[in-house]
Amino acid sequence: MRYLLSFFLSLSILNAFSQKEGYDYPKLNQSDHFDIIQNTKVVDQFRFLEESRSDITKNWLTEQSKLTQYYFNQSTLVYSIYKRIEQRSFYQLNLEKKLGDYFFSYRFNYKNQAPSLYVRKSNQRFARLLINPSLFDEDVNITTSIVDIHLSLDQKFLALIISRAGSEWKEIKIIDLETKKLLKDHLRWIKLSNVSWSNSGFYYSRFETPPLGEEKIALNQNSQIFFHELNTVQTEDKLIYEQKNIPFGIFNVQSINSNSLITYGADFINGKYIQKIYRKDLNKIDDQLKPIISDDYNSFYTYNILSEDDSSYSVFTNRYSLNKEIYKYSKDQKKEPIRFINNEYYINKSFVVNQKVLLITYKNMQQQLFLYDKYGSELDRIYFPDGCSINNVSVNDNDSIVYFYLNSYTATPRICKYNLNTYNLSISKSSKISYNEINILSEVVQYASEDGTLIPMTIIRRADMKYNADQATMIYGYGGFGVPIEPFYDPGFIFFVQNGGVIAVPGIRGGGENGEAWHQAGRTINKINGINDFAFAAKYLIKNRITNPNKIIARGSSNGALIISACINKYPDLFKAAVLEMGIYDMIRYNLFTTGYIASSEYGTSSNPDDFKNLINYSPIHNVKSTINYPSIYVITGDNDDRVPALHSYKYVASLQSLRQKNNLILLEVLKNAGHYGPQSYEDLLMNVARIYTYIFRELGIKIKLKN
Repeated sequence: MRYLLSFFLSLSILNAFSQKEGYDYPKLNQSDHFDIIQNTKVVDQFRFLEESRSDITKNWLTEQSKLTQYYFNQSTLVYSIYKRIEQRSFYQLNLEKKLGDYFFSYRFNYKNQAPSLYVRKSNQRFARLLINPSLFDEDVNITTSIVDIHLSLDQKFLALIISRAGSEWKEIKIIDLETKKLLKDHLRWIKLSNVSWSNSGFYYSRFETPPLGEEKIALNQNSQIFFHELNTVQTEDKLIYEQKNIPFGIFNVQSINSNSLITYGADFINGKYIQKIYRKDLNKIDDQLKPIISDDYNSFYTYNILSEDDSSYSVFTNRYSLNKEIYKYSKDQKKEPIRFINNEYYINKSFVVNQKVLLITYKNMQQQLFLYDKYGSELDRIYFPDGCSINNVSVNDNDSIVYFYLNSYTATPRICKYNLNTYNLSISKSSKISYNEINILSEVVQYASEDGTLIPMTIIRRADMKYNADQATMIYGYGGFGVPIEPFYDPGFIFFVQNGGVIAVPGIRGGGENGEAWHQAGRTINKINGINDFAFAAKYLIKNRITNPNKIIARGSSNGALIISACINKYPDLFKAAVLEMGIYDMIRYNLFTTGYIASSEYGTSSNPDDFKNLINYSPIHNVKSTINYPSIYVITGDNDDRVPALHSYKYVASLQSLRQKNNLILLEVLKNAGHYGPQSYEDLLMNVARIYTYIFRELGIKIKLKN
């Protein structure tokens, strides 16, 4: 009987796949819901899918899961690719981060768990296990991970920032570094917050507790700053700062030394949002937060306090240059800020360490390192090759050694050590992977976009490859929030390239590849530039006989998925398929969920007439049309994504499937217990990558060389 049921189940799903002639997707009745926005009728026929707990949504998701699983069951490639991806993975290398006198590292001890945290002192050779985050698991099906750590001033305690199932909602636990015992402290409902230690405890920010059952979609409001005394419960925490007249304001805390607490926030004055940075003197018990910098919130200038001395603050800002500079702000606020350090390149990261300033700069997909003395005179500069990036910089106030990861598209991360006195740069530790890195290269080219702007693009390929206009090609893009795509190691990239594929990574406008001006050229009303830039990357690859539309797959995550889905609506004939992960697809309602309103400076909102006209013209789900011949699209989301809720993906997939097109397949993958950055355990992470590349290889018709 069991086999008979299995047969009929397979038969019913097979009927659903009887069309690559045309797939019979799970049936879903459209509603007649619409909104009137800016005197315009906006149809939202799948609004009901925003109710993730409804029976209709649950049943529809069950059928979508069956459809997707059937697709992957038709191939034996998944587990073969899984093994090859695992061989190219560096996840077992204990890359270290230095805090104070300690080195911390993460290791996967069990494939079905998140990595454990290890620690060693500077004078110790081997690290010891500090804690396995599975100890925090409240449900065997939910993986708990440690996402950040903060060392106390006396170096006795470590604040562990933990996340359950990849949620943006964080919790804080405290561990004694000597005894490895957890204190009773347990803080919840923390999001977008650092930990700033004081002598007897620490400062942090949190939101109000969301309604029960709406933790993944409810608007996060009323950010507050608290002080937590060690060995107490959260209900006893002291409220330090709040602004009830700004329910959507977000406040964060920062430590620049043991004397000062710096907080970043906003105020509402005369009908305008004013960005403010505050300081509290930690040596004065009753000292209140006092504003040290104020600016029009809508100016989109950014400020970061790097250090302070008796008379001034060193401030990293784009207030006076879109490339960002460091200025000295007087503490008495009686003098105009004075430029301290500027640079010909866009300053991507900045650090003050041992009375010196370290800058990581960016230009046309290439990074540089600059070192300055305390007077602003240049001491050293290092140019890194194309396809390399500097990440996870570990600095300590009085150290002469800086550690960082050197990442690359073609090699696993190395831990580098840079001496601030001798200017010597060396590799401290590297991983060993069973493939020849020399046979893979990356190069930067430029191409003209629709308006003639030159766009930088990194191409990764085998060194011995000769183009024949038929190479399987993946175009990977992001293009948002002023964030550049910095080179990173991806075992899937390596496997794809070794099997004859080409990876293209265009630095499209909206990102930070060429500084803040590049970001401004691709945000709000200019978002269309990034969409066109992505399309013209494909056109460049086709024109230069590297590939053709039947061999191109587009891939992007979050804002990148938005760019690609909008690009597909406008240029569907350029792509054979697409993989879209954790994407934003409803641009009319995105700001109504969790912390979506933070992105209003990037996209604008439908409450503004000009913004609405722009958003409705490219919002992916509002521009799905039956006249468009869509490529195959694999949409991936996490059921615990509370940054970009899964409802975006539900509504987008439902809109595409409702067209009942007969040529290409629309699949939805809902990753269980996964947040915006995907699975948390080693096993789930690799399986997700393996399924993505199984899809890519099948859709592009690549014959996999499993011996590579």
